Amino acid sequence: MFRQTESISPDEKPDLNRSLLRALSILKLFSPTSLELTVTEVSRRSGLPVATAFRILATLTQAGFLEKDQRSGKYRIGPETYMAGNLYLRTNDLLQAAGPVIRLVNELTEDVCGLSVLEKGYQLLLMREESRHTFRFAQTTGLGFPAYAISAGKALLSTMSEQELDELYPDEALPPLTANTITTKTQLKAALATARATGVAFNREESRLSVTSVAAVVRDAEGKPTAAVTVSYPTFRVNAEREQLYAGLIKAAAEVISHRLGYRQEGAHSENLDDLRAWWRKHGGNGAAPQAAPGQPRN
Repeated sequence: MFRQTESISPDEKPDLNRSLLRALSILKLFSPTSLELTVTEVSRRSGLPVATAFRILATLTQAGFLEKDQRSGKYRIGPETYMAGNLYLRTNDLLQAAGPVIRLVNELTEDVCGLSVLEKGYQLLLMREESRHTFRFAQTTGLGFPAYAISAGKALLSTMSEQELDELYPDEALPPLTANTITTKTQLKAALATARATGVAFNREESRLSVTSVAAVVRDAEGKPTAAVTVSYPTFRVNAEREQLYAGLIKAAAEVISHRLGYRQEGAHSENLDDLRAWWRKHGGNGAAPQAAPGQPRN
């Protein structure tokens, strides 16, 4: 989700366990951009002496929260941390609210549907329902793509202020993933302005070739952006008309998930699964998806 966990100094909370806080602070150093760390890197980033960092890393490894690569000497997240994360996901209100909606969108479109959050500039895929077609593309839950290169990421970035975007992307250049990836912050901001105006964000083969997706923002009970719901499909299989149908459906799906989380949006038309089914029927969603003609423009 958008929020960062708050760092608490042991000096501010004398009743907290100082050693445990240090160990947890080391676990939080591992991220999508820092999957593996050496003792020296942990020491430098945490501000702890190398000997202290080594003892904590050894303890976390012994307990299964970290693993050590014996050849490189680097540490990475271990099975106990993974299991704790999965337990969190299974009990999280967001997943309970989104699950039935994700499955229904998958049923209606027969294409991939997923739920993602934003974590330090990266997509974190929490839930995915696989395509029912034979042509599929792989992506597992967990670590995802840079936010500027995917629809879910751009949908969530569109809710951020100019200052927040500049802090997240201090440089003008953005590394491309494909020939279609946005490569400058100026281009990104223009795409985000479009997403704000339309309520959806697209990824047109920007993270991987031959795959297009559209996403909309999910909001919590207070109206804060908390996730994005996405439908993804092979570009060749969906024409421009069907693509706009998907865009409307994913907006409606985001409304339903938000409503299930307690958000009451003025003017929202979809509040439950029956509303979503009715929207799909009303807008001609029945039947197989027509294929896009080669080079067909998409609005």
